Amino acid sequence: MTFATVLTISKDGHIKNVWFGRTIINSNKRFVYEEAQKVMDDKRGPYYYELNELNKLAKIFKERRMKIGGLDFDREEVKFKLDAKGKPISIFEKPRLDVHKLVEEFMVLANTEVASYLSKEVKRINKGAAIYRIHDVPKKKAIDDLLSLLRALGHEVEAEGENITSKELNNLLKNIKGKPEESLVNTVAMRSMAKAIYSVDNIGHYGLALENYTHFTSPIRRYADILVHRILEKHLKGGSLTDEEIAWHHKVSIELSSRETDAAEAERSSVYYKQIQYMMERIGSTYSGIISGITNWGVYVEETQTKANGMVKFQNMKNDFYVLSRETYSLTGTKTKKKYSIGDEVKIKVIGGDLEKKTLDYAFV
Repeated sequence: MTFATVLTISKDGHIKNVWFGRTIINSNKRFVYEEAQKVMDDKRGPYYYELNELNKLAKIFKERRMKIGGLDFDREEVKFKLDAKGKPISIFEKPRLDVHKLVEEFMVLANTEVASYLSKEVKRINKGAAIYRIHDVPKKKAIDDLLSLLRALGHEVEAEGENITSKELNNLLKNIKGKPEESLVNTVAMRSMAKAIYSVDNIGHYGLALENYTHFTSPIRRYADILVHRILEKHLKGGSLTDEEIAWHHKVSIELSSRETDAAEAERSSVYYKQIQYMMERIGSTYSGIISGITNWGVYVEETQTKANGMVKFQNMKNDFYVLSRETYSLTGTKTKKKYSIGDEVKIKVIGGDLEKKTLDYAFV
């Protein structure tokens, strides 16, 4: 039993017709992502034609979004293989397949169509409201810091932090694709963004470069989507939210945004915990990494394979006295003139850590 957005789409990606309504899915085939990807890669197998057509459309939609300024950070996601006791025995990067992107594009499309319909309905009848997924423009200082980082890494940047468009930001990020510092810059760029939240006030979505956006496609795991379903059904039946209902939805939107922040923090914390647990079993081992941050108390390094972020403390850099330059995001030894800069590839050794405090200690090799 579902609530569906049914679209008629031309081969060149133009939407000919839109219909919303209650439906029943009668599924002839259930794919897992890897299975569907194999069919697409092999160019044969069950539903190859349908998957291929959908993939062609997804690429058209994504290219169109990128042209208007949609951001695509493409940040790696790490996964763990655990033993019987829950200890991580390997860490690997989860590949982002074409079929993942395919599903993402059609989810974005459905969410956008629902939000556009609700926005037009609210304006048309001059009454009511809806729940939107909004994303404000980033703060000037956060973008200035990102641009300073890019300049320190040797990239020519003409843009300024004030009122930078998502399209301009996307063009900057394209320049670091495939370079060693890509992961670092994407991480800093994501942190510079305002947090996407739920709201009854529609200000658009900066990151997706969309005027109207909501969450409609995941009612089994997000309460916001259920609320959007109910609001959509009301409008389809000729109704709308009352002032009292709008006030309630406003309150719930704030609560949903807060709970989402808590869930995201819990997820980040659990991943970091397992990374530290894995590395602490390998004290004395040497790895490659990239300098991800420089502070008054040490140098942060992200290990290349596991993405485990640890610190080389100044107290463990005993071969010289190092001076910090905030302008160039670098350290320079006063005697040896040895320089460590953000984005540098380095060799590190695991020397310790603390699971409770969630800290990991490295030393330069």
